[in-house]
This record gives sequence, C-alpha cells and structure tokens, in this order.
Amino acid sequence: MKRIQTLWLLLTLLPAPGWSQDSYSVSEHSKVLVKGTSTLHDWESRVEEVTGQGEFMITGDKVTNVSSFSLKFRAKSLKSGKERMDKLTWAALKADDNPDITFTLTELLSAQGSQLKARGQLDIAGSNQEVTIVATANVKDTDILIKGQHALLMTDYGVDPPTAVLGTIKTDDEVIIDFELTLTK
Repeated sequence: MKRIQTLWLLLTLLPAPGWSQDSYSVSEHSKVLVKGTSTLHDWESRVEEVTGQGEFMITGDKVTNVSSFSLKFRAKSLKSGKERMDKLTWAALKADDNPDITFTLTELLSAQGSQLKARGQLDIAGSNQEVTIVATANVKDTDILIKGQHALLMTDYGVDPPTAVLGTIKTDDEVIIDFELTLTK
C-alpha cells in the first residue's frame, strides 16, 4: 500500500516530460498571403506584420494539445507591390478604424497525427465570425511549423470587394488566406 501511495504522489507532483504546455510566439520567418481573383487577373498580398502566441503541448514530435492561440496582423501591412491596389484594399478593410485582423482560438477540435482542427473567432474590418480551420503542425527541433489555408467571403465581414477603373475591374468576393507559421519557444 505504501508503494502505491508513493507512486501516486510522484506521478501527481512531478511534471512528466512532454506533458506540460509551453509558450510559443510567431516568429519573423512566418508567411501569410491573402490571395484572390478579379476580372483582370489573380492577385496576392503579403502580410508584412504578423504576431501571435500560444500554449502548446508537444508529445514526441507531435502537437497534442493547444490550450490557447492568438494571431494578429496589421491590415495596412497587406502589401501587393502595387500602391493603388494596397490603398483600395486598406479602404475596403476599413483599416483606419480597424487596424488589426485577428484570430483567437476558442477550441481545439482535434489533434491527430500532424493535423490540427480548431475553432476560433476571426475579426476582420470590425466584424467577428466563428471559423473552423484545418492545418498541419510539425515539430522541428524546438519550433512548431503550422501550415494551412482558409477561404472566406469578404462580404461575410462587411467588406465590399474592391473595384477599380470606375467599377470595370472587380475583385471576386472569395479570398484565400494561405499561412505558414513558425512558432518558437
């Protein structure tokens, strides 16, 4: 009986390797692209200011739990390489009044192998929607690499798809957020 009590005490009081949650931050090596189409051509804008942090549990080389995660990028850091297009994008996103686009995890739905499925709140242009995102997560050394895509309709967030040249060039409503996040301890 004494051995069982001692074993129970050790298991409950001593942290087990791989069972604790560690804090991670989004590194500068992360890449987020917003991609879309228009009546003229396909386009993409790179997000130049991405920040975020979270609490992740790693077991072996797999992410097995995420207790918190948030991601933020500045709307005016969306850059296409074309100044006019950038200004139209920022105006459509109401970037002066809503400078940040954010995602906040509300629930990790599953972590199987390298696939994560998560639910969270996505805030764009002052409008907040619940979304489900599927991504892959791989552990490399002490970093976590998370990759995925999420399609959305701009109008779901109260964003009017940008137009140019007196409305003759129209951006399609659907955009794809393509992300490759590197998280470091």
